[in-house]
Amino acid sequence: MQRGFTLVETLVVMFILGIIASVVLPELSSRNSYALDLASRNLTDAIRFAREETVRTGVVHGLEHLPASKQLKVYRVDSSGSHQYDVYHPVDKQLLWLDYAATGNQAPVKLQSVTLRYGGNVTDRNVLEFDTYGTPRYLNGAGYEMLDTGEFKLSDGSQNRKIIVSSMTGRVTIQ
Repeated sequence: MQRGFTLVETLVVMFILGIIASVVLPELSSRNSYALDLASRNLTDAIRFAREETVRTGVVHGLEHLPASKQLKVYRVDSSGSHQYDVYHPVDKQLLWLDYAATGNQAPVKLQSVTLRYGGNVTDRNVLEFDTYGTPRYLNGAGYEMLDTGEFKLSDGSQNRKIIVSSMTGRVTIQ
């Protein structure tokens, strides 16, 4: 009596392994995509929170980009016009800071670029503020400048996401 597998048995095993591989491999490749989606959602939620708090309380809130530390921090503007970084996440009660450094709370996602241009100005600002109507604007010495371009780019190395802030309405979308 010969020992071995028939062609039908081998084909059945190969078919089963193929089904298992088709289920497991997309799951492995989507882990970084999940981190990128989560970081995009966190940034979108932080921008929306700053906008909604400004509308709700009448106190200007914004988001500041700190390029050296690779952080984005939500702040409120006090009566003297200074930024106060004491805005807490409404659920986990932690300071509302997004850290894109290698060991930050948004790793392995990197903040590729931030473009915030106001009033036709060629130079970028590092802040995104909202007025009490929820419109993105910037207060300079001469008055308010309206947002022209509001764009944040995130990357996990293989994929990118772009978060766009509408110049007129403050609406935030992920592309």
